[in-house]
Amino acid sequence: MFHFGRLPMLAWMLAISLGAGAQPAEPGKTQPETPPAATAEECEDWQFKVIPFVWVPATDINVSYGSRDLGTTISPSQTVSKLQFALAGAVAAQKGEWGVMGEGLYTNLANDVQYRNVTGSLRSNQTLLQASGSYRLVEDEGLSLDAVAGLRFYDFGFTNSFTRDGVVFTQNYDAHRSKSWVDPLVGLRANIPLNSELSLNIYGDVGGFGVGSDFSWRAQAVFGYSLSECVDVNLGYAALGARLSQGVGADSLKFDFKNYGPVIGATFKI
Repeated sequence: MFHFGRLPMLAWMLAISLGAGAQPAEPGKTQPETPPAATAEECEDWQFKVIPFVWVPATDINVSYGSRDLGTTISPSQTVSKLQFALAGAVAAQKGEWGVMGEGLYTNLANDVQYRNVTGSLRSNQTLLQASGSYRLVEDEGLSLDAVAGLRFYDFGFTNSFTRDGVVFTQNYDAHRSKSWVDPLVGLRANIPLNSELSLNIYGDVGGFGVGSDFSWRAQAVFGYSLSECVDVNLGYAALGARLSQGVGADSLKFDFKNYGPVIGATFKI
């Protein structure tokens, strides 16, 4: 949650103490030494973050092949009960005003079907990968605003297999269908400090523009709570969707999906 999902990117702060050196030293006492200021090289070192997360969304899917339509909604509880395998995470790096991030989400769902003498399985997998770069537009006492641009890759696969009395159907009931595409995207990311431990990260983007999908979007709001200088815990809500149409007549394909639900994770600063 392909989120995919954006988890908090906590801005670092540099405090400068003024006025201490302006007070005259008392007789017989030496003026305390002032800690050396960070060098420009130290300020511009790369800062890295590893962000594992869990996103359990509801999914709305509508697919049309020619005149054939299929629509379904999968709830978060159904996602968990049918989940075979899932992997999600992100890595990020920031140096000065510039940043890069890579994110990935993979899920594999399976549902067994049994009706009279017919048994079968319906399997689906979803892969979302996103690579983006960012430029910091605003940074002020922990508040930051970044412009984001990048690419998002989608892949959806569906495998249906049915048998009657243990014999595989011959009427095209053992089939695999898949669809994948890449969307360019542009967006904004804001980090808002609420107090010394708590912050709110807001992210939104739009993409597609007819290059991959007709239109795609992503939005999320995630709270981050700092446990230490190196570890934050994250909790929020994320949503993502896309609309794709190709071909005409009997060869036309229309694909519309939305993922939306809670996200929980952690940020490890290394």
